[in-house]
Amino acid sequence: ISNSICSNNTEHGIIITKSEHVSISDSISCYNNANGLTISDNVSDFIISNIQSYSNTGLSTSSGIKITLAAPVQNGVISDCVLHDNNFGMYLTLSDYADIIIKNCVIHDNNDDGVYIQSGGRFTLSDSYIFNNTNDGLQIYDGEDVSFNNNYITGNGGYCVILGGASNNTRVTDNILSGSNLILNNGANSTIQENNGFATENGGVATNMNDGGTITHGLTGTPTYVLVSTNTSGVIASVTSIGSSTFTVSLKNHDGTSANGITVYWRAYYVP
Repeated sequence: ISNSICSNNTEHGIIITKSEHVSISDSISCYNNANGLTISDNVSDFIISNIQSYSNTGLSTSSGIKITLAAPVQNGVISDCVLHDNNFGMYLTLSDYADIIIKNCVIHDNNDDGVYIQSGGRFTLSDSYIFNNTNDGLQIYDGEDVSFNNNYITGNGGYCVILGGASNNTRVTDNILSGSNLILNNGANSTIQENNGFATENGGVATNMNDGGTITHGLTGTPTYVLVSTNTSGVIASVTSIGSSTFTVSLKNHDGTSANGITVYWRAYYVP
């Protein structure tokens, strides 16, 4: 399917079911009562590219693109799509056997989440812009082996990213995040690092420190742990307390007396 305009339908603009080797490109789907584009029920090896899907709002889960896949194996790539002013930008329910890649998409101004995913399979979202959605920018529920990287997520009404349910082994890396609520991590074994706007690691050198002095760590949350050291002979450095913005350093000579005017090397880590 290519070079098509699908609009003002009672149900879906485009629906694909029980098919293989599907290509949908260079089309517009808008003002439909259900979804702009629906893929469901054992569709595999699909490529969706350059789709504009907007103003599909007749149902509570009406989406620019909605994908519901069950076993057996399904593979698909979605790229260069613009999804806006739907209830959900993208709504995906994936089986344990799915392997889906989404890249280079713009998802904005939808009435609920920008992207909602309930997934047991492999899923990657990268190089996309997700902004100004009424609820969360990106929400995953029960995800397994999911990766979000190099996305720009900002200005959404809820969180930039929510990892919920039994999500496991999710990687959120190298994204640009901004807003009042950034990441809510209720998953397990998540890797969240090197995201601009959500600092999880920082370090430096503090000069002329006195015993009981504090250092501002600059992390998004209270550090999970902090490492400190000094190269001053005979001085022992340790962390005595950690707060949301600073941590306190003890500097003692071997005889237990306070050491002052010491250079301290530090590294702080926040595991959300």
